[in-house]
Amino acid sequence: MANITAKNYLPCALTSNDIQNNTDTNIQNDTARVYTVYPRRFAVLIIFCICSLSSGFQWIQYVIIQNIIVRYYNESLPGGYDAKNNAVTWTSLSYMVTYIPLMFPAMWLLDRYGLKITCSTGAFLNSLGAFIKCFSVGTNRWWIAFSGQMICACAQSFTLGIPPYLAASWFSSNSVSTVTAIAVFGNQAIKMLCFLKVFQRLPPTPPSRAQEIALQRSEQNYVHTLKRLLTNRWFLLLLLSYGLNTGTFYSISTLLNPIYMWYFDKKTDQASTYAGTIGMLLVIGGIFGSLLGGYILDKTKAYKTVTFGVYVLSFLSMVLFISTISLHQYVAFVTMTIVGFFMTGYLPVGFEYGVEITYPENEAISSSLLNVSAQIFGLCITQLQEYLIFKKNKIFGSNIMLCGALIAGTIITMLIRSPLRRQSVQHNVNVLINANNSTTVVSNTDSTFNT
Repeated sequence: MANITAKNYLPCALTSNDIQNNTDTNIQNDTARVYTVYPRRFAVLIIFCICSLSSGFQWIQYVIIQNIIVRYYNESLPGGYDAKNNAVTWTSLSYMVTYIPLMFPAMWLLDRYGLKITCSTGAFLNSLGAFIKCFSVGTNRWWIAFSGQMICACAQSFTLGIPPYLAASWFSSNSVSTVTAIAVFGNQAIKMLCFLKVFQRLPPTPPSRAQEIALQRSEQNYVHTLKRLLTNRWFLLLLLSYGLNTGTFYSISTLLNPIYMWYFDKKTDQASTYAGTIGMLLVIGGIFGSLLGGYILDKTKAYKTVTFGVYVLSFLSMVLFISTISLHQYVAFVTMTIVGFFMTGYLPVGFEYGVEITYPENEAISSSLLNVSAQIFGLCITQLQEYLIFKKNKIFGSNIMLCGALIAGTIITMLIRSPLRRQSVQHNVNVLINANNSTTVVSNTDSTFNT
């Protein structure tokens, strides 16, 4: 590698004495610097979870009881039976469609004005959409319900990519994965006041050495950041694998009601009630999966191993679900809980793995691109699955498609060979940013890797 001199780099260049091994303490000008985390961080996290929760449950509030919604709004829904079901399905798909174009202005807003303004915007839009839906009570008011749902879908764009950014900005390096998991789980007029009073753009000082270096890049061009991310071959592979897994999860969440009704509508008089129960169990399983996934990452730092392991278990749980759902509804309850545990558990794991292999790029931008991939795959997989169920009456074919998507994602995950760049910085590796925006990572042991 060519010799590196200080004059080739911006003032944020670091020397080998800048970072001490296995600690968040930095020596500068012979004075030990201790990175501080602030008690306010827990209030920020709780408020974000409340906001994200109110957005998340509205995402599938109609499709989880799709047969009931079709029956209630029958006179104002368009077309025949298939068209009516498709219209209700689009209350979920609208979240995927709107996120793709709105992600870019949302991330610009976050980069320019920070967490407080961005999350307050999302909270306001979500509250507005929910308020509009209050006037949709009436069998001829479907379009009022759908209009409110579209506004709520737009609101999601301002909060969905926040968890890794919030975790890295406010929490120390040994807890960011757990915090991301908590914030992701949260995605499922009071919260607006909380944003205005408690939220800050950033804490007064960075909570870790890795975040301090990342902040030194915050003034770089937003477009350049996107370009670097989209030319990182390891991140592109993660985009595909994350999109396949999360897209499959979005599809099974959106069409869980018709899938369940397919098997049990004629077996029990309470099929509609149980359809809501199985959706609840999917969420409950996801709660524990998300928290455990984040906790394991924080304790082991084995990002590649954990990501791959959770992916394999997601596939196996899906196979278990589709092969046993016809046996009994209580068997379906157990297997769907397992599906939720592993597939929802993958969400924070994938987020954090993306941050690791793209560091020191902005966490919100990398996670938002992962979400764009998830929305695209979710939209495509859901539409194809809906076509197979309602048009072709091939429920088995739709189940095989879901397993095929997870197999493909597992193989792609195996191909990712990127070093863990954020962990390298935390463990005595120097990151030097040169004037043309490329990044060279130089180890104290003279080993190097480039991105």
